[in-house]
Amino acid sequence: MNSLLSINHTKKCLFLFLFVGFFAKAQTLHIGSNTSEKLTITENTSLYIEGLTISPSSDFHLSNTKLSKSGSTSNTISSSINRSYLFNTTTASFTGSLKISYQEGELNGETENSLGLVLFIGSNWENQSTTNSDTSSNFIIASVNDKTLKEITLSNYVYNSNSTPTDISLSSSSINENVATGTTIGTLSTTDSDSGDTHTYTLVSGTGDTDNASFSISGANLLTNTALDYETKNSYSILVQTSDNTATYTKTFTITVNDVDEDSDGDGITNNLDNCPSTANADQADTDGDGIGDVCDNAPTVANANQLDTDRDGLGDVIDSDDDGDGVPDTEDDFPTDATESTDTDGDGTGDISDLDDDGDGVPDATDNAPFTPNVDQLDTDGDGIGDIDDLDDDNDSYSDTDEISCGSDPLFAASLPADTDSDDTPDCLDTDDDNDGYLDTDEITCGSDPLDATSTPLDTDSDGIANCIDTDDDNDSYLDESDAFPLDATEWLDTDADGIGNNADTDDDNDGQTDDHEMACGSDPLLASSMSLDTDGDSVPDCVDTDDDNDGVIDTADAFPLDPAEWADTDADGIGNNADLDDDNDGQSDYNELVCGSDPLDQYSKSSDIDSDSIPDCVDTDKDGDGYLNDSDAFPEDGTEWVDTDGDGLGDNFEVDDDNDGCLDSNDAFPLDPSECSDADNDGIGDNADPDDNNDGFEDNKLFASGALTPGSGGLESTWKIINIEQYPVNRVSVYDKNTQEVFSAQNYKNDWRGTYKNSTNPLPAGSYYYVIDLNNGQDQIKGWLYITY
Repeated sequence: MNSLLSINHTKKCLFLFLFVGFFAKAQTLHIGSNTSEKLTITENTSLYIEGLTISPSSDFHLSNTKLSKSGSTSNTISSSINRSYLFNTTTASFTGSLKISYQEGELNGETENSLGLVLFIGSNWENQSTTNSDTSSNFIIASVNDKTLKEITLSNYVYNSNSTPTDISLSSSSINENVATGTTIGTLSTTDSDSGDTHTYTLVSGTGDTDNASFSISGANLLTNTALDYETKNSYSILVQTSDNTATYTKTFTITVNDVDEDSDGDGITNNLDNCPSTANADQADTDGDGIGDVCDNAPTVANANQLDTDRDGLGDVIDSDDDGDGVPDTEDDFPTDATESTDTDGDGTGDISDLDDDGDGVPDATDNAPFTPNVDQLDTDGDGIGDIDDLDDDNDSYSDTDEISCGSDPLFAASLPADTDSDDTPDCLDTDDDNDGYLDTDEITCGSDPLDATSTPLDTDSDGIANCIDTDDDNDSYLDESDAFPLDATEWLDTDADGIGNNADTDDDNDGQTDDHEMACGSDPLLASSMSLDTDGDSVPDCVDTDDDNDGVIDTADAFPLDPAEWADTDADGIGNNADLDDDNDGQSDYNELVCGSDPLDQYSKSSDIDSDSIPDCVDTDKDGDGYLNDSDAFPEDGTEWVDTDGDGLGDNFEVDDDNDGCLDSNDAFPLDPSECSDADNDGIGDNADPDDNNDGFEDNKLFASGALTPGSGGLESTWKIINIEQYPVNRVSVYDKNTQEVFSAQNYKNDWRGTYKNSTNPLPAGSYYYVIDLNNGQDQIKGWLYITY
């Protein structure tokens, strides 16, 4: 079945028409780098490369592709089987079958029955269903439907691909009204075939998200995010999304608000029982007994359960004097509940606004020269369109009929006119100012000017039309002339300090040295010289407006002591001014010491060196490290833990383990400060180097003393034979002889432990004299002598 693959190396398409087998050790299939080069595996044919057979169900194209066999997976799937195939670029969508042949050794001991094909499609792994396999012939075939190919792996590992969530549930979708913002409504949960997935929830935009802003999600809990009121809104729509960090599912929920018996006005009575639920009225007073509480009854003293208020002005019609609010009292309104009508002149039941003949005289208003007064004859003497019955000036001579009748001229004859000096259409017989000069005729007569001559006017300082001779306030400043210090000056009327300058112009009305503005601003009386505002520095500027009350040159807002000229700064805010304070920055170091030592006395963070923290800077401290030793006599003046250096090696005695540097640690040195001594074996206060008897046994340490007596069994010092200082000669040899020169005892490195027995047996020697020989084996002569054994 094998045939050769013909490959055209020109930049044309490459087509594979038959099953191709590569028998050489080909490990890689290169298609080419040019986009026009491609390999086509036609429908119902196969491509075979190093154990991988690709059989598409329709023509399948490979372009710009490198296909290689790999000994291990190159992506994240866990597999111990060494057979994978890699494409250097993701292929086009593939549908068909994939077959992998394998060797037993490539399975690394894995069970063949658990084998499967797994595809990496460029973003995630997917298991493929096995359509055929043969553990004898060592191959497995998988059917692939519409997948891109990035890596094909033979594996015993089943990759858990992610499933999309399919539903969201909410444990409760209703909540009582008026709960606090942040109250939990219910808990969200997700239906997902991937049992191990965890889910996150969010409110998202989309159809159904109308009320998302009114809610929030914390973890899996749906919370309120605004106040909920049943009467305002009782149903909300939200859009919730769940995510398993890979796939999402979105669902719309309707949240309902439960109606709760409320007490809207907080008077302790629920709305369903409250006769006025919008206004607190714990007493439920209802004077007129109409079921509406007095506090919200628009007619609390007159029963009107219907609360009728035609003009909606807050007054019930039963007590409103103008029910329709048209400005015409009901008692004068022909239509008290119709704001568009108020008058019915002819009483025919149709308001004048709608009536075409208001006076009912048979003449339509449109042509009636007196539409509100019946006048069938329509008499109009001056032809001005106004019937005489309503015309106030029938002859149209500018003088009313009544004035002409009063002054004796004919009201129906235009040529008959009354006297009118100033031609103001008011006859002299009725005019109070005949010459129209602004002054009454009676006043002009009183003050001596001519009431019929406009050029003759009385003196009138304030030009108010009232002559001075009868005006009680000539300058019209509202102060009567009799009490006005400046009766002809409208700008002045008082002069409190009598200095000739009116108070309005005078900046110091009481002449006390403080301006009126300052006194008013500071609360003293600007018209009373004995009333003055506080002025600490006596500069005539009261403290309340003085920017420097104590006149120390520092403005009050920057002055810590605005009323004390001797102080203005308090750096450490301790209530003591810097001039008197010895430690301005309260850092514990005096200002003087800080200045001497170079730190800033006004900056608490600037301090001079103070090793022992005693607030005395080192530069002036006689004991810088505070160890009780003055600097001059302190071997370590800047180290509070050291002050003596006995051996002068630079290490303080407190730290050093051998103060006198004699090679003997202080812990073992009986004389830690004396380099010539270390031990005092007998604790007699004399060092062993100077003590001739270190153990205080009464014998000099450098001499040997052999006891001449031995009393075995006595329990005393001589119960054993003592050779004093024998221990200094560890290679000694001691021998004892009887009178017959027979050796009765001998010992190497004698320990003063012989009890008079024969050659260290348990047999005691008889009492008597014995001869001893002590050989120190140090080149000195033997020591010889007699000892006496007694019992």
